[in-house]
Amino acid sequence: MASRRKEVVTLGAIRKRGKQYAIRYYDATGKRRWETIGPNLQEARQVLADRMWERRNGKYRLSRPKITVAVFVTKWQEDYLAVQQQLGRLKPSTANSYQSNLANHILPFFGAMSLRDVTLPHVREFIKTLLGKQLAAKTIGNVILILKQMFKHAVQWGTSIQTRCSTSSCRAARTKRWTSSRRRRSDACSRCSRSRSRRCSSRPS
Repeated sequence: MASRRKEVVTLGAIRKRGKQYAIRYYDATGKRRWETIGPNLQEARQVLADRMWERRNGKYRLSRPKITVAVFVTKWQEDYLAVQQQLGRLKPSTANSYQSNLANHILPFFGAMSLRDVTLPHVREFIKTLLGKQLAAKTIGNVILILKQMFKHAVQWGTSIQTRCSTSSCRAARTKRWTSSRRRRSDACSRCSRSRSRRCSSRPS
C-alpha cells in the first residue's frame, strides 16, 4: 500500500468528472493540487506531464506573482516594444502591427486569464479561434510569433515558469499551415497540368 501511495504522489493522476478530465498532482511544495483540463484526455496527460516536470525541477508554480495576461501585455509593451523601437530595432510599421494583433486577437482571448494559468489547451483553443476567423496565413503566423515572444519574456523576467505548451503549439500550428499551403499549391499545379494535357490531346494532329 505504501509503495502504491508513493507512486501516485510521484506520477500524479487523471480523473474523469462527467465529460471533463481533471489532474491531481503534488506541487514542488508538496501540496496536493487539482486542475480541471477539459474533455481531451491527451491534453490532460500533457498538462500533467508539465506539472511533473515543474515538480522535478523545483518550479514553484503557485509562488509566482499572480497577474493577468492583460497586465503583463502592458508591461511587455513598455519594457520591450517601446525600448526596441527607441533603439531602432523595431520599425514603426512592425510596432503598429504588434499593437494591432495584441488588441484584436491576443487580449480578447487571454486578457482576463492569469498568466501562470495559461496551458496547452488554452493555446490550442486560441489557434482554433484564429483559424475560425479566416485570417490570412501570414497574419496568423504573426500573432503566434507575438504570443511565443511574450511567453519567452515572461519566463526570462520571472513572471511565469517555463512550460512546453506555447512552443510546441506554435510549432505545430506553423507546420500545419505550411503543409496545408503546400498541399493546396500541389493540387492546383496538378489540376493545371491535367487541364493542359486535355487541351493538347484534343488538338488535331
